Amino acid sequence: MKTYQIIILVSICFALLTGTGCKEYTQLVPELQGIPSGGVVNTEQENLNGDALSFYVDLFAVNPYGGFLENLNEGHFSIEINNGQGNVSIVNTGIDYIQDQAKDPYSACLLIDQSGSIADTDPQNARIEAGKEFINIMGENDEVALVEFSGSSYHVIEGFSQDKSLLKNGVESLRGTHGGGTPLFESIYDMLTYTDANAGNNNKAIIVFTDGKDTGLGIIDDIIELANAKNIQVYTIGLGNGVNNSDLTKIAAYTGGAVMWANDALQLISLYSSLGQLLDGSAFFYRTQWLATVNGTQWFPGDIIEATIIVTLPDGSQIRYPVYLVVQ
Repeated sequence: MKTYQIIILVSICFALLTGTGCKEYTQLVPELQGIPSGGVVNTEQENLNGDALSFYVDLFAVNPYGGFLENLNEGHFSIEINNGQGNVSIVNTGIDYIQDQAKDPYSACLLIDQSGSIADTDPQNARIEAGKEFINIMGENDEVALVEFSGSSYHVIEGFSQDKSLLKNGVESLRGTHGGGTPLFESIYDMLTYTDANAGNNNKAIIVFTDGKDTGLGIIDDIIELANAKNIQVYTIGLGNGVNNSDLTKIAAYTGGAVMWANDALQLISLYSSLGQLLDGSAFFYRTQWLATVNGTQWFPGDIIEATIIVTLPDGSQIRYPVYLVVQ
């Protein structure tokens, strides 16, 4: 191996020391390189006292290769309150860095939006490279099913399998086949039944990617009820400004999954590269604690907090996280 090749490999491994370590080189460099991204894995109310509400948000941040970022502090975190909540103020009260608990091998159904708008939101087909990267890092006993939805329905491309070549070919077959509407909710609901009937592992999940709002039939509450009855976590990934973050956040929050939002399609590369560790329980999170005060009144059960946490990285780039909390 030539000297300059060794230097490149060592540099890549060093850059990932704050993440998950040095993976195989071919796995680190997909056709497209990702950019930093992250997601919310849990939002929980802690205490309520009149006009003051404390809560925490568990979130993760990853580098372009999906390695978990360490060494962020309070100065890297800020929050924006969404429009219509001008009487609410929120301040950060603390941050801890924690690791998840190990889980069994997973059965994950990749549910990918192939509606017509994909041509504009993902012109470089980052979702395809991201899907293949997720398959690359499957564990020996993990399995994945591949499903696309568009028009008025969905199509199972590959059933649950551990064959990486078969699955990656299935993902590649999506290139250039987009078109039609976004039957989001109906597809998620039906895939819950499909996953329950066909998954070989008890650790079951659906990973749904979309760039738009639901244009078909289906109700969020029905999805949540069935997911909990079948013990299936739903991980939601939204791309661009056309998604309804409240819907995606609610589905993920009430099924034990995680919600991720990508402003840039290239963030899909880093997000999908970290999903395996979210599923197997080896991921690292920041537990961010917040105090929300409502001016001139008090909090009541059923009130909703909608906000966006912003993580500003040392290089100035930002990761944005949707926050949705119903006061109990």
